[in-house]
Amino acid sequence: MNKIQTPNFIIVGTMKSGTSSLADLLSSNNNIYIPEKELHFFDNFGGYKKRWNYGLDWYSKQFLNAEENQIIGEKTPTYSYLKDVPDRILKTLPDIKLIWIFRNPVYRTYSNYWHAVINGTENKSFTYAINNEEQRMKKNVWFGYKKRSNYAEQVENYLKYFNLNKMHFITLEDLKENPEKILRSTCTFLDVNFDKNMLSRNKISNKSYLPKSKILRYYLRKLFGPNSIIVKIDKKINITKTPYPKMSSNELDFLNKYFQKSNLKLQKLTGLDLSHWNN
Repeated sequence: MNKIQTPNFIIVGTMKSGTSSLADLLSSNNNIYIPEKELHFFDNFGGYKKRWNYGLDWYSKQFLNAEENQIIGEKTPTYSYLKDVPDRILKTLPDIKLIWIFRNPVYRTYSNYWHAVINGTENKSFTYAINNEEQRMKKNVWFGYKKRSNYAEQVENYLKYFNLNKMHFITLEDLKENPEKILRSTCTFLDVNFDKNMLSRNKISNKSYLPKSKILRYYLRKLFGPNSIIVKIDKKINITKTPYPKMSSNELDFLNKYFQKSNLKLQKLTGLDLSHWNN
């Protein structure tokens, strides 16, 4: 019978803030094992809804490749956003350590919107999406682009279940600016030795390819489903290598003002210096 293996830490979020890059950097440490894919065990996201019902045995099998001398982690950025997740995590893994990585909420919100466009779940303009978010979320919680960038609210939800000393907070901007400092502090939090291999890995950016027609992608997904052959073909041929267009000054000003209070609250909760977000 296989030994039940569970993680020592989880990168809980936040989406489009560098969770994949952070996991990649940490897993380049010979003392750390992180599965490459998001596990979505504790949430009820999309096609992953059944995973919680598979039980701890299924979850444990995701870590079978870990070596005995390694600590184990996983990363699933939807964990930070969905309210029921911290309760499930606590009941299953009461001694778990939690890592958060935040990104300037203005740019995370914008990136989240374009992520939805690329996946074919969004066909409205960015301005329309952020101005009508509350109403749209009544039908689909994943339209909460701004809400997912309200980090203070998410941390406060976790503080109902976990002590602050069980959480480690970093920002994507700090990771880019001073990777050694941030990775060393993260290793200290995880009680694992720092590995210089982590500095040789340079993966703190993800390339995204925009569709030539977001309307076509949206309706193909709606008509045929996300896993259909037609949608998969569309993702191969309906693409450009064009970067995101820049936000308009009105959108930028609106979001900077919108997140000011949340940023201040997050700064107080975490002790992070977030003054550069307000520039």
